[in-house]
Amino acid sequence: MRIEKCSGLLFLITLLLGCSDHPNETWIAETKIPVYDGVEGIVLFSLQPMDRCEPGIDMAGKVDMYTKVKCNSGEGWVMGGGFKKIARGRE
Repeated sequence: MRIEKCSGLLFLITLLLGCSDHPNETWIAETKIPVYDGVEGIVLFSLQPMDRCEPGIDMAGKVDMYTKVKCNSGEGWVMGGGFKKIARGRE
């Protein structure tokens, strides 16, 4: 029983710390997109068209799905579309 609890805990830690839901993609903003400080947070800045981002994990808010991104202009959380998604290495 103890091994199962430890395995479950290690699995959750790995998911939270090391995984990306979009491991081989680069996102390029096609429109002006607000970037938030957290899920359902305040706007930190806006991405401009052609800004490049590396997407990370997805997380659900009360209504919308958010994705953690690291971009040329900063990092934060974005909602939904407005990105051209390309495979890394084909840039």
